[in-house]
Amino acid sequence: MNVLGAQTMQRLKRLVYKLIGKQEFKTLPHNDFLLRLRSSVIGEGMLHPGNPYLMDLAIRKMPVGGCVLEIGSYAGLSSIVLHYLLDQRQRKEPLYCCDAWIYEGYHDSEAPPSNYMDGRPDVLRTDFMAHIKASFIQSNQLFCSRQLPCAFHMESDLFFEKWLQNTQENDVFGRSHHLGGPISFAYIDGNHAYDYARRDVENTLKHLLPGGYMLLDDSAKHQQFGSARLAQELTRHPAIETIQANPNFLFRKKC
Repeated sequence: MNVLGAQTMQRLKRLVYKLIGKQEFKTLPHNDFLLRLRSSVIGEGMLHPGNPYLMDLAIRKMPVGGCVLEIGSYAGLSSIVLHYLLDQRQRKEPLYCCDAWIYEGYHDSEAPPSNYMDGRPDVLRTDFMAHIKASFIQSNQLFCSRQLPCAFHMESDLFFEKWLQNTQENDVFGRSHHLGGPISFAYIDGNHAYDYARRDVENTLKHLLPGGYMLLDDSAKHQQFGSARLAQELTRHPAIETIQANPNFLFRKKC
């Protein structure tokens, strides 16, 4: 495609996004590993392609002296991306992850939830989530063998409680780690309901270094999640600077 053709396609793309009420977003340059990873780890459709761009931006510019935190890991796609970007940028900050690995059905808010996976009355929710957790462990052992993340099977509220108490805890890989300390960058991808996302942000801010970053998943303006509502509130927060919406929001704690 020539330059004129590429410019025409770009203008058409912007028009389409405007018509459907969505934002155009930036992505990282083509990367064979990241492209292959999306079809190698469960969760391909759960990581917006604009998120790695924002992750990379935050990792490049985050302050030293803290850790990287991921809230909500599922089967490990985003944690592996974070690990890869940390390695590519030669950052030595440790990566911490927490996930409750609790199944959330499509219709749980409409009726009392059953014990089975949506659409499969022969598959228990607990068995399915055990499979997802095992996939997280196996995928990280394959792709992050040189430095596994410090990953904990906990709801984020409990994780932050233990983080504040500086406790010693065993992770999903059977290793003991000391929790606590400052955070340089947090990827918040847990429960997207407003109250849960708000608590995750508030708890993160208590430990986030000045100049540290927060990426709030599913926060784009066109989305209906509580995390999207929260993002709009954070754009007016006096202690937070909005860095970019791509289309999810990346924030920085002011110095």
